[in-house]
Amino acid sequence: MEEEKLKTLEKSLDEAVLKHRLLIEENHCQRIKCKKRLRLFIETNAIKTKVINDYINNITLHGSDLIKRIYLVENDRIIREYLCGDEKVDNFYLEKEVKKTDLVYKSTLEEQNNSTNILKEMNLISENNEPIKSTEENIKRKVLIELKDLGIYKIKPKLSQLLNKKTGNKTNILISIWKYVHNKKIIRNGKIYCNEELKEILNIEKINIESINLINLIEPLDLVEIPLEKEIYDIEVELDDLVDFPILYQSKVISQLNRKTDEIKEIINMVEDRIKILKEFVEKGETFIDEHSLDDKRAFFYDPYVQEMVYNLSQHMK
Repeated sequence: MEEEKLKTLEKSLDEAVLKHRLLIEENHCQRIKCKKRLRLFIETNAIKTKVINDYINNITLHGSDLIKRIYLVENDRIIREYLCGDEKVDNFYLEKEVKKTDLVYKSTLEEQNNSTNILKEMNLISENNEPIKSTEENIKRKVLIELKDLGIYKIKPKLSQLLNKKTGNKTNILISIWKYVHNKKIIRNGKIYCNEELKEILNIEKINIESINLINLIEPLDLVEIPLEKEIYDIEVELDDLVDFPILYQSKVISQLNRKTDEIKEIINMVEDRIKILKEFVEKGETFIDEHSLDDKRAFFYDPYVQEMVYNLSQHMK
């Protein structure tokens, strides 16, 4: 009966551990995503934001949690840049004289170069990385918003056309490549033998799926372009919901199982000690009694359980 209970507990514990392990693997491979809406209130001198979560949880996000940079553009020429840092901000003031927050963002050299190249391609800054100011009287203003890294990337044109997919996270892009090579039947013994299309993209004839360098196949998402008018805009974003993980099991079940496991270990240790003592008694009975009768373990021999075992052993030795 006790053995059946232990087997049931062991099975429950194995199941709980397995689910926990799967949860960890899911975070690394297919991360748990939560869709939210970044609502922008465009005013004359400010952009006010509110993050709307379509799912109920305890997470509170601010505009600066999702926005990395804001560029103010006049007649297709950038005139000001706002950088978002660790400070929690919801309102971004566009006019210098009414700017109420000092937002400083320490970007890496790679991030700076990426942003600079994008702006040069859009003809918004000069070769000296200085904003190009407009002198025209009829000024048309708009803002460009660069979102923070949300784990979603733009697939480069050739691969995008091949996979019929424009964006995705790294895991989904690899899965799409895996599906493509299987559909084209160009994979044998775990190795991809590239057809002409893949050879042109990867610049290699054969490769293992895990050796594909995605960095060369993806690029940052385009900037979000919004006219600077008194309007409301929603940007749908998808990000890791790292605060509220789904509960796969009740935590109290785990604590009960842990407590039961500790109790079982304690019983096992006690039984092993008794076995050791009894083995020593069987092998060298007289020496054992002499040694233990002279030390502080006399109480051991007054233990009813020990007395019963000694009696049973003596009966068998007759």
